[in-house]
Amino acid sequence: MTRPADHREVEQALLRDGWSRCGAGDWAIAVHAPHVARLAGIIREVHERARRELPWCGPLDHNPANVMRAADGRLVVTDLFYADGPNLYSTAATDPDRVAELIPEDERRFLTGIPLAASGPWDPADRERVRAGLAAADARRRGEGRR
Repeated sequence: MTRPADHREVEQALLRDGWSRCGAGDWAIAVHAPHVARLAGIIREVHERARRELPWCGPLDHNPANVMRAADGRLVVTDLFYADGPNLYSTAATDPDRVAELIPEDERRFLTGIPLAASGPWDPADRERVRAGLAAADARRRGEGRR
């Protein structure tokens, strides 16, 4: 009968397999898988780029439900990035020309159909004012030869 591996042997096997030590105590060790570290790096890079390029990029969504397992057992993440909706919608209402300049018309065609998580559906009159303001901004841009 083969004896069970102890914690030291398990740690050594994990380290040989590419895992990295990230903590140790009197009775425990902590290691992380190399593919998780690569994923975390990719997520950071994408978010940093989004924050540079998208004026209404929100923070990362740390909801644990965004990490799950696929049917084949792989870890997958979804829905990590989101817009800063309150600021975006406020700007669309008060400065539609800025929104029209920074977000192409075809990329915001459903903008007023998305409810805010905290407040729920839009008031129909507010939604129509934002739509009309953006339509007017788009018309001005087309009149100036810009898209």
